[in-house]
Amino acid sequence: MVVAVAIMPGDTLLSTPSPLPSQSSAQAPKFPPDQLDSLVAPIALYPALADLPDVVKRLADDIQWTTDLGNAFLAQQGDVMDAVQRIAKKGPG
Repeated sequence: MVVAVAIMPGDTLLSTPSPLPSQSSAQAPKFPPDQLDSLVAPIALYPALADLPDVVKRLADDIQWTTDLGNAFLAQQGDVMDAVQRIAKKGPG
């Protein structure tokens, strides 16, 4: 399942799952915190993806990363959001 993820002001997370057949979230692998940090880092600091075509392009161009991020969110929503907060606290760079 491919999931588009947007981080909005106020740390609201929006997701839109596509109707592609794939493994259920019960079968999705669990990611350790450091791997979640790596997955969310490229988008964690952006307030709105629609205004950032380079980020949207990455979502489209790197399907494996997008799939991994979507699967992580499906299996570990709270942990993914914690990873976003860890990256946001570190700041850019």
